[in-house]
Amino acid sequence: ETSTNTVIADLDFVAPYTFTLPLGGSYTITPEKNDNHVNGVTTFDLVLLSRHLSGEQPFTSPYQYIAADADANGILDLNDSLEIRNVILGIYTEFPNNTSWRFIPADYVFPNPLQPFPFPEVVTTGPLTANLSGVDFVGVKVGDVNGTSLPGGTSSNYSSVITGTVKFDQNSNCI
Repeated sequence: ETSTNTVIADLDFVAPYTFTLPLGGSYTITPEKNDNHVNGVTTFDLVLLSRHLSGEQPFTSPYQYIAADADANGILDLNDSLEIRNVILGIYTEFPNNTSWRFIPADYVFPNPLQPFPFPEVVTTGPLTANLSGVDFVGVKVGDVNGTSLPGGTSSNYSSVITGTVKFDQNSNCI
């Protein structure tokens, strides 16, 4: 019998990760980062969202849609602009209904990239029988439509991928 366990990677920065887990279990990997909500969020992001909403300059990437969905309801509208504005102005220190980062499995293919909602934010393994590599995620900074945040000291431009390996613990000693 296999069990499902949740592994949460609380990320202080975007970086590679490794978990050593017991053989035979199934695991759900959920990356999280929820700090510095204003990182990379500027009035230019509001301009880009406004241009998208007016039809003047529609978004071309599913990651722009995800970044612009500040209230995490899967719909881009004026409320998202207000949430982003309130973070920029310091009225909010964080997005009330969202985390500062969202993570999408790197190998996920959006059925319609221009309507990316809903999308997965976890990876679930089957029963672990060997090391599992390529459990990677793309980090998207909420509110940062143009991808200028500094997740780990470098500009993201939606290319910040969290790479990981899930290893099995052959002798169950957790080393």
